[in-house]
Amino acid sequence: MADGADPAYLAGATAGLAYVHRLLGRYASAVRHFERAAELARMAGNVNCLVYATNGIGVIELEQGRVEPAMERFSQCLHVSRDAGYRPGEAQALRCLGQSHRAHGDYEAAADCFRQAASISEGLGDRLTATHATCWLGDVLVRHGAQWEGRRLLARALWTYREFGNLWGEAATLYSLAEAQLVAGRVAAARRRAEAAADLWRRIGSRTWLAIGLDTLAKAHTLAGDTAAASRARDEAAEVRRALATTWLT
Repeated sequence: MADGADPAYLAGATAGLAYVHRLLGRYASAVRHFERAAELARMAGNVNCLVYATNGIGVIELEQGRVEPAMERFSQCLHVSRDAGYRPGEAQALRCLGQSHRAHGDYEAAADCFRQAASISEGLGDRLTATHATCWLGDVLVRHGAQWEGRRLLARALWTYREFGNLWGEAATLYSLAEAQLVAGRVAAARRRAEAAADLWRRIGSRTWLAIGLDTLAKAHTLAGDTAAASRARDEAAEVRRALATTWLT
């Protein structure tokens, strides 16, 4: 650390850099920066940044399919946040625990986490963060059979994300709406939503989620009988994942 440098400032800056690397799929570099940010946050006594950095490593583990280690990170963040009375961190940890349960297919537990997170964020007057929870609550409700309520929450989340100009959230909601339309048998609508989600993730550079969105687009094309388009979507998803594999160690 440079002489005179403020560890709290460096922790925040390093965590921000880690986030960018995670978004681009440069996971090894992101983990190094998150770990450094966590170290600096401990030195500075900055619980907020410590929780953010620890949570960031958990998200990387979750995106790599390591659900149990991810849940351990998120549970740690939840305990630290509650002990410190840091409500935004508590909401963040609950959202990520919800995503972990979603990955396991435990939609009831996921919905409970998302509802708790949304309630905390709404109590803080944070509409955008509450939308992060209600978007995925809508997703798991659709998957758990409550299609109408799930689609209603997703539609509301889409408008909020567009109001705030949050492109990643908009893409995530469009992806979830595409999956919901597939469940409802509305293939044309599913294709439109999936194409829009993939376009946004390309613009953002979020390659991990682009590949996921392309998988959904391929399913929609297949159900529509457009095998050539489905093949193109699957090929692009495979290419994105190959590129991610080559950049993982950077």
